[in-house]
Amino acid sequence: GDWNVKYTFQNAVFPQGRRALSLRVPGAGIATCMALPNVGWTTKFAFQQRYLEVPKPMSELSCYPDVAFNVPRLLEVFWTEGHTTYISVGPSSSSLVKCFDTGDGCTIEENPSL
Repeated sequence: GDWNVKYTFQNAVFPQGRRALSLRVPGAGIATCMALPNVGWTTKFAFQQRYLEVPKPMSELSCYPDVAFNVPRLLEVFWTEGHTTYISVGPSSSSLVKCFDTGDGCTIEENPSL
């Protein structure tokens, strides 16, 4: 299903001290960690995230995140100057169809790897 999400920053802890932070640490720079693209940021508005159902009996899991849908929305809500042009999901290949922000290549028929 679809969910409206809003992040609220409450606190940050640095167990190894601030000296251990650098841009080589995931999360220290914008978009270096897609789970939380801008650590310390509170989103200004809710944004949509989607989870898809896993067909039974393929897995014991009931759903999984729709990465092609979620990642652009997650990145752009945390980095308002950013814009996602396309996202490709699956094995790296020159023949892989990309899912563009226009919607081209984003259906299962056009891109079965999504």
